[in-house]
Amino acid sequence: MKNDHSIEAYAGYEMDDFLADDSFQEWVKKDLPEDREFWQKFIYTYPQKEKEVREAHRLLSRLKFVEAPPDHARYQRIWQNIQAGTEAPETIVRRMSPVRRWISVAAAVIILFSLGMWWMNSRSLTI
Repeated sequence: MKNDHSIEAYAGYEMDDFLADDSFQEWVKKDLPEDREFWQKFIYTYPQKEKEVREAHRLLSRLKFVEAPPDHARYQRIWQNIQAGTEAPETIVRRMSPVRRWISVAAAVIILFSLGMWWMNSRSLTI
């Protein structure tokens, strides 16, 4: 049994918790002697939990556990999607036309000139 919990760790469990617990599921699926002994000891220690344990065991035992590995075609499709998502996008470089470049330079000169004039006029002269 791969149970890392002590019996006391299960004391607060409700039926949903038992159903979701991996070691409880292993007990139901495989019914190994050490698992059976652990859960019998749990029920003996916490008799108020017996009804929940029995009901959870009954529900899980009715389920069919089928492990189905993904088929090769699906695996290939997933892998192709991963590879497509990790490829670097192609960088597109567009050059600015000469007219736009001159307009941008002129706008920058006008803005700098205006800021300079504003700064010169906003200084106060103290004598």
